[in-house]
Amino acid sequence: MLNNIKKKIIAFKNNDLFKKAFMNSSWLMLQNIFSLVTGLFVTAVVARYLGATNYGIFNYALSITSLFSGIASFGMNHIAIKDLAIKPEDHSKIMGTVLILRLIFAVILFIACQLVLYWLCYQDQLTFIVGTILSGCMLFNIFNIITYYTQVTLNSKFEAISKILSMSILMILKLLVVYFSLNLKMYAFSYLIESIIYVLILFISYKKITKSKKFKPWYFDKSYAKKLLSSSWYFALSSIMVIIYLRIDQVMIGKMIADKSQLGIYSAAVRITDLWTFVPLALISSYRPIIIEKKKEGEIKYYNNLQRLYYIVSFICFIFLIFIIIFSKIIVIILYGSEFIDAVNPLKILIFGTWFGVLGNIHYIWMSCDNNQKYSLLYSVIGASSNIILNLFLIPIYGIMGAAVATLISQVLSNIVSFAFLKKTRILSKMILKSIFLPNYFINLKRRSLKNE
Repeated sequence: MLNNIKKKIIAFKNNDLFKKAFMNSSWLMLQNIFSLVTGLFVTAVVARYLGATNYGIFNYALSITSLFSGIASFGMNHIAIKDLAIKPEDHSKIMGTVLILRLIFAVILFIACQLVLYWLCYQDQLTFIVGTILSGCMLFNIFNIITYYTQVTLNSKFEAISKILSMSILMILKLLVVYFSLNLKMYAFSYLIESIIYVLILFISYKKITKSKKFKPWYFDKSYAKKLLSSSWYFALSSIMVIIYLRIDQVMIGKMIADKSQLGIYSAAVRITDLWTFVPLALISSYRPIIIEKKKEGEIKYYNNLQRLYYIVSFICFIFLIFIIIFSKIIVIILYGSEFIDAVNPLKILIFGTWFGVLGNIHYIWMSCDNNQKYSLLYSVIGASSNIILNLFLIPIYGIMGAAVATLISQVLSNIVSFAFLKKTRILSKMILKSIFLPNYFINLKRRSLKNE
């Protein structure tokens, strides 16, 4: 077995593609570790300053705007990244076309967001203003398409540096809000400033990456736009459904429970469950191009690598899950203070839902590689509809605990159960279930090692 492990290490060292992917994911992790460490400190300061009620108002506005900003890519990112990997010579056409389409969608979504904010918050001027400021971020986030190129070329170093610099400025702005005792509107405005700065730094990084390349200026191609929209609309609808079932619980809590402090407490639990997901998501992002490449080498290598990614991501999620469950009370008190202590129980439930949700992100690789975008709509519709229905029944009875349970059940239904009903997608349910039962992985690893020996 030791000899086999040594062979694997030597093979990894000699594989330039895997080494580059490892370094790429390392940069993404560095970026997110920086965001985590600084974010933990700033969150602890800001949450205490705002208090549970104001923190709830802010997150109510944020959850509403997130319903729109989260679908701004309209599913085009999955198709564009694949096209950039397969046809790098079409770079200018792909980037230019995606930019124009993203701009059109961003303007439409911004207007739609204002209408929904007015409908939900017409009696709450503060929430409406905070939501309007936050929704402005989506007009600048369209330029995040540059990250498509950095992902494909495994140049996330520049993306990471851009994010670290912009996040540093955001942290300083948040601390200034507390230091000068500014209001919630100014706190929301700091997010808008950060979006603008991130875009500017990202463009500078992009120019540096492509300095030696002889790309044409970006341009809009009508025929590619039609192809992009026809290929991505399944992902677009899926994205809408996914955002709904990820954010609708906070919107419904804010609407159904008058006491906004309850939403603040629940949002604290959600925030903690999101803190660690950068590690598995960075791995998924970095290894996506590799798995697309393995598809060309045959189905066996393709599915073996896909299953391996499920195992690695699941193992990482499991480690974080155990850690957060054991130290949940300490984490909540350190980050948010005793005022948010009721976030402990929802946190313990939500962390399981996050495990299934992160693994569900790997499904998209299979869908884009095999042109099975239509199946993305299946699980997202089931997830969104089940979450809304469960929230309607559980929130009035159990409050924020009911919302947490609804989220967990909807994650299981959407990421595992829904795919089990169709023959073609059943393989996704099998792979995700295998990865959850981690002992199977180590048993199979030992068998392969003994066989090789």
